[in-house]
Amino acid sequence: MIKCLTLEKDEYILLKKVFAGGFVHSHCLNTNKIFRNVQSKDFTSSYPAVMVCEKRFPMSKGMKDESIRSDSPEFRKKLKLYACMFLVRFRNIETKFSEEYIAKNKCLRCVNGSFDNGKLVSADEIILPVTELDFEIIERVYSFDPDFEIGNFWYYRRGYLPKIFIECVLDFYSDKTTLKDVPEALVDYMRKKNMLNACFGMAVTDIVHDVIEYEVENETLWTLERADIEECLEKYNNDKKRFLFYPWGVWITALARRN
Repeated sequence: MIKCLTLEKDEYILLKKVFAGGFVHSHCLNTNKIFRNVQSKDFTSSYPAVMVCEKRFPMSKGMKDESIRSDSPEFRKKLKLYACMFLVRFRNIETKFSEEYIAKNKCLRCVNGSFDNGKLVSADEIILPVTELDFEIIERVYSFDPDFEIGNFWYYRRGYLPKIFIECVLDFYSDKTTLKDVPEALVDYMRKKNMLNACFGMAVTDIVHDVIEYEVENETLWTLERADIEECLEKYNNDKKRFLFYPWGVWITALARRN
């Protein structure tokens, strides 16, 4: 299976742009205010939950469709059946609600944008990297011109994560919850919790690393050597010990964000 799950350079670059964390945003009307008698609800172990339950993970080599158009039935069909990522250009985009989803720092281009605490309220035009999950949310919470454009469209067959990986997540979660609030088991609890969190962390660990060197004899001398993306990806693709696929981590956060 892992032999099939390899990455190409432009695919990896887009994955890096698409990757985003959770939806954590203080609305401008509530920022810097003190609220009392507050209640909250939480998804318990949100990332492990989607790793175990969801059947929408990329489980094939990425396929690129350079001819697909936003007004074609094929576009909607692929969004429904595949894990997709692509660039989209929206014009005259504006939020429908008093809460916003699109982060300012994810916009590759933004013309005459207005923002609420780092989130896009409206703009004449934006270019944005998205997964199919992000696109579904944006369609629900923003209005925009119907003739939007898409490009650099990649799609993957969907599936569950590997069974052995899911079982590992479940084991760590079971151990963590069993040991929680047991004083004499604090060390084991923290170890299992860290291992559970690492299941996500490993999945989204960056493949390409720049080399930073520090010369001890000259304390002011730092050097940065940029990594060769193609060389790093070749090593990643051919690693016989590899048991993860970088897009899994990207979709873990996207699925949790959708929830």
